[in-house]
Amino acid sequence: MKRIGITGGMGSGKSTLCEVWRELGAFVIDSDNLAKEFLAHSSDVKSDVIRIFGPQAYLDNGKLNRAFLAQEAFSEGKLEELTRIVHPAVFKRIAQIDAFAEEEGVDVMVREAAILLNNGRPEGLDMVILVTAPLEHRIRRVIARDGCTREEAMARIARQKSDEELIPMCDLVIENTGDIETLKEKAKALFDEWVA
Repeated sequence: MKRIGITGGMGSGKSTLCEVWRELGAFVIDSDNLAKEFLAHSSDVKSDVIRIFGPQAYLDNGKLNRAFLAQEAFSEGKLEELTRIVHPAVFKRIAQIDAFAEEEGVDVMVREAAILLNNGRPEGLDMVILVTAPLEHRIRRVIARDGCTREEAMARIARQKSDEELIPMCDLVIENTGDIETLKEKAKALFDEWVA
């Protein structure tokens, strides 16, 4: 089984690339979605989040207060604390999914994560691909996706590692400077050349 990591800052287009690869037959693990599931449904994770961030981290109906948590993590400098709570559970789950995928005879497994390289390059990946995009494009995408202000989007992006920090740990860089169809074409060509 070929194991590939896809990373990039928020708004870079890594999810679009992974969506194309999923359609082409890759088994894609979205680490950010796994983290959201643990935040929403894991009693252990929820109790730790409440202990660190307070009861306002969850709404009265028990659902995650995403706006509050994003504000605390990105604007108040508590992203590392949130990561320490959620990611051990995410990494354990990824290992389980990886083992299952190998048993099932999956040819290509893709691990998508914005923080894939935060602690260096993970072991076991055959290739790591970085998706980059101009800052203004990323800001616009984050605002449109999350409904946040320009200042909030910039603060969130600033908390992530820069492309310059990530490039030395990557095998390939995909520049997402055009429209979504151009990125999809690049993603397909990349899959055909390097993966299939």
